[in-house]
Amino acid sequence: ATYQDTPTIPIRSSMLNIFVSFEWLILRYECDKHFIRIKETFKKNGGTCADNSVR
Repeated sequence: ATYQDTPTIPIRSSMLNIFVSFEWLILRYECDKHFIRIKETFKKNGGTCADNSVR
């Protein structure tokens, strides 16, 4: 398929980027709240919100 055959792909991927960014903002917000709540524990463990939330 050529670019001309698939004109909707750029639109779809930009929509996807918006959704992904929105999800990321929600996760980041949740992560920050979580991080603030147990920041001292993370500090003691030498971890960060990002690597602790993945586990």
